[in-house]
Amino acid sequence: MNLKALEVEHLVFSRRNRTSLEACDSDVRRIVEDFAQGMNESRARNYSDVQLNQLKQNLTCLILDLLACSQTGDSQWIGYSRGKTNFTKGGAYWSEVLERPLISSTYYISAIEYLHENGFVEDRPAQAGHSRFSSRVKPSVRLVEMFNGLGLNWTAINEIDQGQNIVVKDASKKPTSWPRPENFDLNGALDSLSRINANLSDTFINLSVSDDELDSINERIGANIGADSDDTESGGFLDFTDRTLRRVFANSSFSKGGRFYGGWWQRVPSEFRKHIEINGAVTVELDFSTIQPRILYATVNLEPPDDSYVLPSWGHDYRHIVKKAFSQLLNSDQSSRNPNQWHRFAPDVDPDPLPNDWFNISKAVRDRRRRELFIEQSGRDYSELIRDLLEYHEPISNDFFSGVWEATQNLDAQIVEKVLISLLNEEVPETALPIHDSFIVRRGAEELLRSAMVTAFNDVIDSEAKIHRDDTVFDRPPGYVHEGPVISSPELHEQVKEELFKTKKKYYLREQEWTHRYSSID
Repeated sequence: MNLKALEVEHLVFSRRNRTSLEACDSDVRRIVEDFAQGMNESRARNYSDVQLNQLKQNLTCLILDLLACSQTGDSQWIGYSRGKTNFTKGGAYWSEVLERPLISSTYYISAIEYLHENGFVEDRPAQAGHSRFSSRVKPSVRLVEMFNGLGLNWTAINEIDQGQNIVVKDASKKPTSWPRPENFDLNGALDSLSRINANLSDTFINLSVSDDELDSINERIGANIGADSDDTESGGFLDFTDRTLRRVFANSSFSKGGRFYGGWWQRVPSEFRKHIEINGAVTVELDFSTIQPRILYATVNLEPPDDSYVLPSWGHDYRHIVKKAFSQLLNSDQSSRNPNQWHRFAPDVDPDPLPNDWFNISKAVRDRRRRELFIEQSGRDYSELIRDLLEYHEPISNDFFSGVWEATQNLDAQIVEKVLISLLNEEVPETALPIHDSFIVRRGAEELLRSAMVTAFNDVIDSEAKIHRDDTVFDRPPGYVHEGPVISSPELHEQVKEELFKTKKKYYLREQEWTHRYSSID
């Protein structure tokens, strides 16, 4: 049965399958052995030893992906492809470094079908031809009960570096073969990413929120996933096994895009990011203020306005809308310069609450509704804001409607790489969690981070950076009475352990699981 015959709206809540996972638990390896033996015995002709090893590799990746999915609740699906082109050079599953697909079309899909036939997964193959959704799979209750019975959790999963952490997309935003590097240091980028990800893999990164807050965060993420969630940058719900990064380049070029994506912390709503912990320490976030305008103004040897996203005629209340508009205009082409074409743009305004059918209607209809909402809220048309933005930024007016956004993203990605590597080069390496133009580090390391950011920006842009610190004070949990600064998570636990376990059972359990696996959080 394919998706055409099924109700498919619930399949929106999905993420792409992960193809570079390895087990660090003997129970996972035993599960793989048992399933491989069952598949072998169900065949008229047994697999050869080589084939059996390939099957086990694919089963391992699939089982670990299902284990990770089981940790995020029962509403999320894993999107995967059955299309042969995704397993060939330039396809989503191809490794340019290994020069082979990371998973096999034959063994991976056979494993899904075997697990489905035996009640271990729910499988929803996509219909042939164009489909709104890719194929979907998720663990069944039976498989989840098996995981739970063995005490398996997120710490049993490692992500390994197999050369797929650099992704190049074509003009249609589909993965494609790597272009010639030209002036891009491809080997250097691969080495840097490998160092960054090795550090992140060895780092305990946690989120100190209550169980109810975690559920609420995942609900918000689910509401924003939409029907286009097959994009490789859509990570789905918070998955604490997802703590490595990849770089995604655009337009079949290493000079376009290149930003760092991945890592569950990038999906945490901004107001909750202050609750992220690194190896048990509470954190602080620094960001490059108005980085894109500062890059563009540097190209004309001018200082940008103090805040490029606050237009005099609109004020600070519209800052987030101006910021989105700024990006829209940089990312659009010359054909949109004519004001008669500005109906293509929509403000960053959504109905609250979202209508039930919000992601089922076309983008054009959603955008029209957003423009209507903007008029209702502001009394002015969105095109008026666009006109005022262009006038305010007249010195860089040639950059709008030029598609320069991907080139500026490439520059800010170079800055991010320099910052992350600089911190790893410290005598005692510091872990930083990047979120495009901001970084999260443990409290106490912010001055090291600030210095690295200033130096990296100057190296790449040859201009002075403007850095903003999130001054939100970490909320002291009930029961915590210490007068000094809140720094140490172990100290918190000693005073508020009972309260933590009442309201933050999942948070506390993640730390227990990590400590059990790796002996400590240091």
